[in-house]
Parts: sequence; structure tokens; C-alpha cells
Amino acid sequence: ETPATQQTKAAAIASAARNGLQAVLTKAQHFIPLPGISSQLPDMSGNRFNGAGGGGGSAPAETSTTAPPTCAVLEPDTQYPGNDLRQIQDVEDPDWCCYHCRQDAECVGWSFGSNPGEESAGICFLKGSKPRSALTRIRDPNFVSGLPEEGIFVVADPDPATSLFCFSLVVPWSDYEPSLLKMQYEE
Repeated sequence: ETPATQQTKAAAIASAARNGLQAVLTKAQHFIPLPGISSQLPDMSGNRFNGAGGGGGSAPAETSTTAPPTCAVLEPDTQYPGNDLRQIQDVEDPDWCCYHCRQDAECVGWSFGSNPGEESAGICFLKGSKPRSALTRIRDPNFVSGLPEEGIFVVADPDPATSLFCFSLVVPWSDYEPSLLKMQYEE
């Protein structure tokens, strides 16, 4: 191949990549700056944690009198169900939950239990990129959710009628239907 042919192929590949990225970003409901755009990211040098927490399970949060950096992407009355990495107990507010997510290299999003009267109050649920390749957004007045500022991850509204409810599988007059229906409703 001549250098001109190679340059033409490279330009075509670059154009296709840009078009593919634009299609992904068009479908995304939220996205955040890519790494390397440091002028748009807050200074994280004075934060109270030195690194990511351990994997899996549940851990108590550290307490501090300093305020966390403000998180850029906050969605009140929203939960991102599934893709759980771990839970952190006794988190003060959504900004601290976001901070915990930023400190975990695997974290692509988070949901914070914000209603003091609920079982999930003060719990930070860190979200990963697996098993689903996108986080789903559902309306839930007991949560605030968001994305860390490092990286990009798709958050989408669920398509109507894409999940199977328990009543589709229920056998009349058996003992387990009420608990299955309750579980499906709560999830």
C-alpha cells in the first residue's frame, strides 16, 4: 500500500470511531469528562482517604470534620439497581458516597440511601461495570445516585416492559406467590 492509501484508511477508521462514540454519547443520559481533562476536575489532594477500600462486603465509613469535594453528577430521587461492588455503612451524605466511589478503581457509579426512615439510610452502594454494561436509572425517593468524575459510563432509563415480573410465573393457590410478588416489587 502507498502512504496515501494508508492515510486514507486511517482517516476512515478515525471517522468511524468518532461516529461510533457520538452514537454512544447520544444514547447516554449522563456522561462525565474523560480522564486527562484535568482542568475540569476538582483538586483531590487534600482529601481524608489515602486509597481505595477493600473489595466486597460491607465496611464502616471513616468519620471526618472536613467536607468532601462536591460531586458533579447527582441525581436526587434516583437509584441505580444492580452491579453492586460493595456497601459502605454510616456515610454522611451523597458527596461522601461519591468520594468513596472515586477512590475505588472499579467503581463507575453509586447510590446513597438518603431517607433517614428507611433501612438503606446512610448506606453507600458502590456500582461496578459488571454484569451489565450500563447502569439502569429508576425513580426512588429514598436514594440519591451519581457518577464519579473520572471516566465515562452509560446510565440509561429502562425500556418499558423489559423485565419479567413474578406474576408472570405464579402458579395459582401455591404458598410462595405473595413472597415472590413482594420481593419483585421491592427490588
